[in-house]
Amino acid sequence: MAHLNSHKEICNLFKRIENKFPVDQWKVNNLHVWPYIRIKLYYYLLNIENTQIEEKSAISQNRKKKSIKATTKEVVKSFFDTRQFYKSLKSKEVIFVGAHFHRVLQNGVYFNRFFDPLIEKYNLKERAYTFEFQKYYPNSFNKNSVFHLANAIRNYKSFKRIEEKLITKPCTANLINYDDFQEFLNNELGEGAIFKITENDLKKWSKKIINLTPFFEKIIKKVKPNKIVFLSYYGFDDNYAFIYTARKMQIKVVDFQHGPQSNIHMAYSEWNKVPQDGFNIMPIEYWNWDDNSKKNIEAWANKTEVKAKVVGHPYIEYCLKHEKVENTKKQILFSLQTSPLELLTKEVTSLIYNSKYHWVLRLHPRNETPLIDIKNFLIQNRIDHNTELQTAEDIPLPYVLTKSILHITNYSGCVIEALTLNTVTVIIHNVGFEMFRNYIDDKKVFYVNRTSKDFESRVLEILSLQTEKSGSLDIFYDFNPID
Repeated sequence: MAHLNSHKEICNLFKRIENKFPVDQWKVNNLHVWPYIRIKLYYYLLNIENTQIEEKSAISQNRKKKSIKATTKEVVKSFFDTRQFYKSLKSKEVIFVGAHFHRVLQNGVYFNRFFDPLIEKYNLKERAYTFEFQKYYPNSFNKNSVFHLANAIRNYKSFKRIEEKLITKPCTANLINYDDFQEFLNNELGEGAIFKITENDLKKWSKKIINLTPFFEKIIKKVKPNKIVFLSYYGFDDNYAFIYTARKMQIKVVDFQHGPQSNIHMAYSEWNKVPQDGFNIMPIEYWNWDDNSKKNIEAWANKTEVKAKVVGHPYIEYCLKHEKVENTKKQILFSLQTSPLELLTKEVTSLIYNSKYHWVLRLHPRNETPLIDIKNFLIQNRIDHNTELQTAEDIPLPYVLTKSILHITNYSGCVIEALTLNTVTVIIHNVGFEMFRNYIDDKKVFYVNRTSKDFESRVLEILSLQTEKSGSLDIFYDFNPID
């Protein structure tokens, strides 16, 4: 994971780009394209950009004919399914937009950790829709108001594809000095166009967004929401299309914090050149867990119409109000990243081995390593006797944190949740130090680099200072998302 050590360099690169080029003016088909370029470039530089391999296959003429017939049937069905979807929509005051990975299994139903606590607390079951991208769980909380948006979009695209092939729409582009920008990237990175942001790529991308706007216009006209709230505004083209359409129709678009929003997260930080009313594929308001996250938004948004506010963490409040949690703290929580074995170094395994406490190794929701490989690693390093593996769905994070005397992590967003629950955190990776610099106070959040010579003794010293009980919690916010 050495690529993650370059966050500062990435921040500096974006500053130079935004100071040098008129990125706030770049538009294709009226879409502000800089947020799309910037976030795509950010993940490319982190070396975690997902790429798709185009598969080429030889298909016989007979199979082609069958495919066309099957597609024709699918198109007809998709047309009527889309009409039925529109017909089923009713007027609501807010639309929440999330994905299956924001849900946890809670009392037999899949519970959205951010939206559903608010829906329950303020009795919004009849006043809000929840639209789901990607997977869809039929046994979701408030399931009568949950829609499988990915399926509805797929149906719409299916029958609209024919129309798009028959009708050629004009394309407008305002990309001042864009050739110079690409040359700049080529000089800086060697292969600036490798992540597909040529002018032609942007035209193709904008066409996908524009082609979806009628779909979302129909939804908004039917539902008539006052606001649309997203858990992560970036990452999906369908999200960009929904946001652009809502902004164009003067509906408030909100991003609800779903993870750390530190000063090195380029989707939320260091925007140096922003239009007065914000980019039209980005939210106009940000709801944050804590004051540090809010300040990070305000650092660049305070000269624009973009707003930020602290609303707390609804799921923490929900868990503490609905479940009785033991006060005894006899365990240490280690929140892991997507590739845990790369970060379970010999220094860390030695610390686990020499600790008298039980360790909970909590896997990332998008863990990439097979459980059997992790279990074998624990056995090989003789730490299987005092550790347990825990997935994100096994037990809600607030319960684990409340029962833990110490939280250790490399750079997990659990730092903010631990701080909210008065559980002391030790950050052990330099990336975590960069991400949570503003939180480190040597009282509730410590930094001890895992490569330092006194790593183990320092962590054990911090551990020895912890008591069995935490102070009182004051984390409950009176925040109704409808208001």
